[in-house]
This record gives sequence, C-alpha cells and structure tokens, in this order.
Amino acid sequence: MESHHDIEQLRRLYSEAYSTAIKERNHKLPTYLEDWKKTLNEIEYKFYSDIKSIGVRLYPYYPLDNTIIDFANPFVKVAVIIRYKKSNNNAIQEKADYLKKKGWIVYTLESRSVTYSAKELFRKENPDSTLDFDELSNEIFLNFIQQNLNFNSECLLYYIRERHFDKIERVDEEEG
Repeated sequence: MESHHDIEQLRRLYSEAYSTAIKERNHKLPTYLEDWKKTLNEIEYKFYSDIKSIGVRLYPYYPLDNTIIDFANPFVKVAVIIRYKKSNNNAIQEKADYLKKKGWIVYTLESRSVTYSAKELFRKENPDSTLDFDELSNEIFLNFIQQNLNFNSECLLYYIRERHFDKIERVDEEEG
C-alpha cells in the first residue's frame, strides 16, 4: 500500500550518504532509508524487489534538485521512470528531458512491464525451445534482454547492470 514519502527526510539522508560515499570512494548508498514496503506502491515495490534480486544499485525516490526520480543511481547517472496508465506523459517527458540535460541516462518503463519475469517472457516467446533461461549463452542472453528492455522490467534491469554497472564494479574492486 502506498503512503506518503517524507521527501525532505529522503533528500537529507541521500545527501548525507552520497557525501560519505564520495569521501570514502565507495559507490554505494544505503538501500533502506524508509520502509519501502509501506511507502512504495505495488508496481514500485515489485520493481524494487527485482532490483535487489538482479543486483542493480538503483535507489527508490532519489531526489535531484527539485525532481524526484522513481529509481536512480547518482554515481553512474542512470534513472528509471515508471509510466502508469494515468501518468501525465508531458510531465514524464519534461522530467526525462531535464535529467538528460543534467547528463543522466533515462529509461522509461510502462508499469505493466513489471508484472512478469524475464524467464516467463522467454518461455512465452520461445515455447518450443529446449533452452533454459538460466543456461543461455552470454550472447543469446544479451540479445534477449536488449530486445525486451522496453517491455520487461527484469530485462531492463539486466541491461542496465550489463551496460552501466560493470565499470563501477571494477572501480569498486580496484579501490577496495
């Protein structure tokens, strides 16, 4: 169930954590700044669960200036905006344009894309295949997630992990 977020509290906590992370050369922020199960709506919480299971460092309700980003990582400047049936498409486009002007890469995801897993999508698209999703070659896997990143939240997250986080993971390992 969705409830009110304490945006000023989130802004303060993220700001403090970001400053500390920069000082310590650690590209991680705390993942639990409020009770997300209580404050995120059902779609957001499912996406957040996918983030955790896939291992992508995206943080909910990340504040940037006067904007709140649904899910973001300030170290690699990646943002995900979820679009709902009743969303104001102009407002979403304005937010995306603003973030892009600030140097961010922005992905917009339809809320219905969060409802099923990448495995389920793979089985649906390949009903006669003898291939198992967990055993796909790297090339087939990358091709599949790239083809479906706009239609499936897990595919988008795998894509973001592959495209944006390999570099930061290597930096963290070298500095750690």
